[in-house]
Amino acid sequence: MKTVLLLSAAIFAASTAFAADNTAPDEKAALAALNAELPSLWDYSAIAKEPLDATIISSTTHNGWKSESIYINGVGGASGTDRIFFYYAHPEKPEGKIPAVIDITGGSVDDTRAVYLGKVLNSACVVMEWRCNAAKLRSQWVGGIPKYRVVGPLKTDESYRVITGARRVLDFLSQQDYIDPARLGCMGGSMGGIYTMLLSGVDPRVSAGVVDVGVGHLAHSDCLQGGFWLSPERKDIWLKAFDPYSHANAIKARSIVLPSSDDHFCALGDIVETYKAIPSEKRLCIDPNYDHSTPAFGGPEPHYPGLNQWLPYCFGQTDSYIKIPDHLDTDGYTCSLPTNGQDVKDAWLWFSPGPRDLIWQARYWVPVKAEVKDGKCVAKVPVRYAKLPRYYFMDVYNSKGQKASTLPAFKDGPVASYAPPILWENNQLWDVASGLGAWRPLVTIGDVPRVANLRIVPPFGIAIGPAATVANHKFVILTSSIGLVSAAAQKHGGLAFKIDGNGAPGELKLALFVNFNSAFNEQKFEYTLKYGKDIQTYSIPWKDFTNTKSPAASIFPFDTLRIEGVREDGTQITIHEIAFADP
Repeated sequence: MKTVLLLSAAIFAASTAFAADNTAPDEKAALAALNAELPSLWDYSAIAKEPLDATIISSTTHNGWKSESIYINGVGGASGTDRIFFYYAHPEKPEGKIPAVIDITGGSVDDTRAVYLGKVLNSACVVMEWRCNAAKLRSQWVGGIPKYRVVGPLKTDESYRVITGARRVLDFLSQQDYIDPARLGCMGGSMGGIYTMLLSGVDPRVSAGVVDVGVGHLAHSDCLQGGFWLSPERKDIWLKAFDPYSHANAIKARSIVLPSSDDHFCALGDIVETYKAIPSEKRLCIDPNYDHSTPAFGGPEPHYPGLNQWLPYCFGQTDSYIKIPDHLDTDGYTCSLPTNGQDVKDAWLWFSPGPRDLIWQARYWVPVKAEVKDGKCVAKVPVRYAKLPRYYFMDVYNSKGQKASTLPAFKDGPVASYAPPILWENNQLWDVASGLGAWRPLVTIGDVPRVANLRIVPPFGIAIGPAATVANHKFVILTSSIGLVSAAAQKHGGLAFKIDGNGAPGELKLALFVNFNSAFNEQKFEYTLKYGKDIQTYSIPWKDFTNTKSPAASIFPFDTLRIEGVREDGTQITIHEIAFADP
């Protein structure tokens, strides 16, 4: 019997090896071909000699500004040449040499944007269309819209063709006799921010960059557009070719990076790593409690200093931009930052309770006003948070409205703080003391809206309903302030929701995420709670939360609670308490 088993194993091994021999060489050859592309992928010398063949589709002049719609050549090949479309605005009669900016926007484009940006920046401005979602004119890609993260030759990837198109735009600008080639800037948000960083890394002609909610370091989070679908070997090649992080150390442009602290698209931790790799002059400017420009409830107004403050500084139109040290001094209870003679008008300390998380998506940030005195910005951490592990950074403003942020840093806390009998007030699941700041709307998933109508109902509750602008009457909110209490959750039997339907019954879809970074691929524990029209407490045992994707997985430790519902009449329900239930 043993001989038969050994013989069977040998046959199986041989057949497996035979199958591998039939498939592996093809993949090895493909990988070798891709690797062979890397050394010269961004060599631009041959392309730079190709004619642009610029074609002006339309041209108008209004109030001293000329606006043109233009096509130029992009990547060429045996099947044809990409035609890159952009709107171009510049003063009708430039006075001397002027700077120019390329806007690689992540959204739709139109001619009014180019004129607006040009006037704000007192420069020529190109708004480049690359996504093919413009209403009228759009870039013409040979073979159709290029795909992102292709499995074929690297030069067919969207990243290569878009960036090469942007380099051709730089050629176009450099050929205009009124453009100063030493003052060429680039800006972009979302995917356009990623491409702004990549362009700055592969083309030294970019002298100034503004990157909004998108940077790089994509290998770690895999969060961009839902993660990688390439094999590990192909992923490694793709990252070397197109991850802005791979080229950040070559950036010569003065750069400002404007991340959202809770961005699901490009996580703050990855943005910070890319930012740290930039060797040129730079600033970090974090918008706390934002998810890809979607604000938290009651959060601060967004701050976009790049457009009318950073670029003018880089172009020599203003003489300074606030500069602060990268790191705070802290003893765990007090944080301080020297002003170093800077004009500092205001400062805020932001900290996020919770354990170390290199991605940092599932965070909420608590503000503390700093006192600016005797050459320092000083803020004390509230007593209730002082012993908790946390990330923290400081935002500093000067009298001109310029803003800069320190690098986020981590401070550990006593292990016991992860699992006290009661962490938040009255045995509540969420950080009641932070109020609206503990909650945020969820960026659109399918037909779920971005916005909701939320208010605090003292002492421990919230009232939630659809925003007036939401036609489908849906709402969805989440809080990541539960992460520190999840270790204590196993001491309890489940959750208790005290709900008042305010005259109308309905249901809530509840979800607990073991890791909020899995929220967008549906790995969650769910329960549908049906509530009545009057006030009542509903207890939900842990076992009633189900995970259809991984039934055997454990619900502990969870770090995020999501609440979703519908109110057809547009009214709110009141959730007076979300607490742990007794065993």
